[in-house]
Amino acid sequence: MSEPRKRPGFVTRKGNWDCHCGYHNFADRTLCNKCGDDITNGKILDKTNMSCRRWRKKKKKKESGMSDSDITLCSKMKEWSVGNPYGKVVKVEIDKSKWPQYLIQRGTIVNGVSIHSHVSKWKYFKLNLGTGTLKDDEWLEINIDAKCMLNTVARQCITAALSVVAQYNDCDRTLGLDGAVWNMPCGRAFELCSLIYQPIGSLQQWVHKDGHNRYALPENDGIFYKSFFVNVIVPLKGDIPTLFRGSDRKLHASSTCEMNEIRVFNGGAWHAGAANNTREGVWKLFLGLVPDNYRALGNHPIFEEGVGKDAAKQKERTLLIADNK
Repeated sequence: MSEPRKRPGFVTRKGNWDCHCGYHNFADRTLCNKCGDDITNGKILDKTNMSCRRWRKKKKKKESGMSDSDITLCSKMKEWSVGNPYGKVVKVEIDKSKWPQYLIQRGTIVNGVSIHSHVSKWKYFKLNLGTGTLKDDEWLEINIDAKCMLNTVARQCITAALSVVAQYNDCDRTLGLDGAVWNMPCGRAFELCSLIYQPIGSLQQWVHKDGHNRYALPENDGIFYKSFFVNVIVPLKGDIPTLFRGSDRKLHASSTCEMNEIRVFNGGAWHAGAANNTREGVWKLFLGLVPDNYRALGNHPIFEEGVGKDAAKQKERTLLIADNK
């Protein structure tokens, strides 16, 4: 008998049978669905002759190329999110005497870049806390004093976030030309920093994830890395909750922050900034951690409506994969 050809989506189970014509039949059929021959002339499958069972067990093994060091923070973030599906408010003593007012003043005279679309009215300004200077419409130039203060704030807030999420304490933070790198027990992460402005009447963001769940580097697209997005919101003027999609597929609001509090959440979960229905514009500092070996990962978000998913095939010569594994 020739090797039977499986139909697409066919799952071989005990009791199914193979006809001599090569057709797989379900156990409830006594005649072949293709040639009409009787089940007695075919081969009934059991644990002794189902070679596919060994193949199915192999598929359950850990994906090749996925090392434990690459997925540790991702796994810890995922585990932490189960108990904190809508993020967590953490108390951090931050000196907000001068630099928030300075940042807001700088933001009001610069156009910034729209988040998602011009209709939403959200604006963001990227901040380089490194030793270099990046000049672009997206980047907000700040003086040395403000940069020094922001580096102190970023160190305080990210340290608190890593302690809460992964129980990592006293991680080393190193400044480079284009930003800061965190050396953690599980590897290295690149720090993101930006100023976000949400004017009166700004709309709710599209429900999104901050990036793709997996990625591969161009020099070896057969090795996949799991991504992570440790997000921190530091309110500067007012605060509007972040919305998270729950298991019931409804949006649930996070807690708002009081004085000297920050909001930590998993940017890899479906979330959205709520609309600003207050009577004042809201300013906030965003801090985040992404894998150091692909720092632009957070630039390619996945939206629930499907916008941007086509870009998962190739972005800047790096393979990005959108999945839920």
